[in-house]
Amino acid sequence: MANKFYESVRKQEARDAGMISEDKGAIANLPQGVIMKEYPKVHSYLPENLDDTIKGIDRQITFDNSKKMANFDPKKI
Repeated sequence: MANKFYESVRKQEARDAGMISEDKGAIANLPQGVIMKEYPKVHSYLPENLDDTIKGIDRQITFDNSKKMANFDPKKI
């Protein structure tokens, strides 16, 4: 009975996550053709929109480094 439960849970999780399904006739049980499908929409868990362009990443690195260096107090010089 427990095995059926875990199998049903696994199938439900696969449907929820939009995962690919196994193909018993294919090598390594994976589909051999190209699969193009849109991932399900999820809500953003971050309070801000992230700028993932090079300019945005450089800005974030500069900001992080300035906050790190603000409290930097080396004991040995």
